[in-house]
Amino acid sequence: MREDLLDLLQKHNSRLLLLFDYDGTLVPIAPTPDKARPDQELIRLLKALGQRYRVAIVSGRRLEELQAFLPLSEVWGWAGCHGAEIKVAGKGFWRYSLGLEEKASKDKFYLYLVRLLAGRKGFLLEDKGFALALHYRLADEEEAEIVKEEAQQAAQAFLPRWQIWPGKKVVEFLPPGINKGAAVARLLAEAQGFLPAYFGDDTGDAPALRLVEEKQGIGVAVGSQAPPASFKLAGPEAVRQLLLRLCRP
Repeated sequence: MREDLLDLLQKHNSRLLLLFDYDGTLVPIAPTPDKARPDQELIRLLKALGQRYRVAIVSGRRLEELQAFLPLSEVWGWAGCHGAEIKVAGKGFWRYSLGLEEKASKDKFYLYLVRLLAGRKGFLLEDKGFALALHYRLADEEEAEIVKEEAQQAAQAFLPRWQIWPGKKVVEFLPPGINKGAAVARLLAEAQGFLPAYFGDDTGDAPALRLVEEKQGIGVAVGSQAPPASFKLAGPEAVRQLLLRLCRP
């Protein structure tokens, strides 16, 4: 199947728009988000891809953090916080705007989570500005289940319109309408005539994979826990090997 995927990608050449999730797709999942850093080979590979194709990164991470990890002018498009902030080369910048009441409720929910996690080991709480992420990769499994349940019930009270997205040892809380499918739709609106190919590994990538395949593009599920897609790769190393071959003259 990988040979078929490579042939299909090569067929579209300069009209190809490559869209990548970051964690679990380009880099392996790490114990904490700050440790999931790219190596120099990956940076060189993305640079080479960006010189040949349009490349976009679509991630739950903040845009500022993504661009610090991948300092590449060759990347055409960026979507951070599941699409709450989007930047396209030569097209400017779009950012979701939290209303005053919404921000106040988010801040109250954040303080609730801080109190919920006090004294508990193995949890990490991220305030991304537009979203919150509760990581529990290093936590005791039974305690993690208790914390997740309490956090999700509280989210429905503090932020009833917000979305709850479970992922790989993380639960994310997002504003309404913010998801990777909507992010990819914004990017595609700036790339008329390009064939999109989306690579993703987690439940948060499901809306993007669905949208791309509805648009007759190429969906690539990465890893054993990825949402369904027409093509499948075993993990970030398989993605890398495919892209190395795609870069060959």
